[in-house]
Amino acid sequence: MPTTSLALAFSLSVDSFAVALGRGAAVHRTKPSSVLSVGVAFGICQTVTPLAGWAIGIAFADVFQFVDHWVTFFLMLAVGTYLIASAGPADQQRDVDGHFRFLSLCAAAMASSMDAATVGLGLGVIEHDIVETVAAIGGVTFLMSCLGVAVGRYVGHMLGRWAGISGGALLIALGLKVLFEHGAA
Repeated sequence: MPTTSLALAFSLSVDSFAVALGRGAAVHRTKPSSVLSVGVAFGICQTVTPLAGWAIGIAFADVFQFVDHWVTFFLMLAVGTYLIASAGPADQQRDVDGHFRFLSLCAAAMASSMDAATVGLGLGVIEHDIVETVAAIGGVTFLMSCLGVAVGRYVGHMLGRWAGISGGALLIALGLKVLFEHGAA
């Protein structure tokens, strides 16, 4: 596997790791099934979104380049705002059985994967061979997300409600970064 694909995979998995860290911090006990569900959700989204972006990039490169950053920004703003608004005291955030709400998990996974869609779009515009790259992105994200939940579980007592606030702020900051990189803000 080329170094470029692995470097891209690690850079795209950082935001998933941070969100997973916050999710792990918000639970009292983490079951292996919960760790795996977060890893699978983030891994699948990080695999599918660059693939979808790549396909769109090939088909509609001229049109999509004008709105991709706005879509990314608004998704990250919405999920980030939700995470901040729902961050209560640590004892209110803890989920005794360790399972994560499905819709919240999907929304967080999808929002943190929008940058991967943008990368995929760029790879489609330059007609890059995508299979090896998306395999690396999905695999690394799966591992980093599982690690984030596991580590978050142990540092959660130190982070409390700030984990949700910082995770939400990170998503909003990433959305703003996308806007500034595209010169839209």
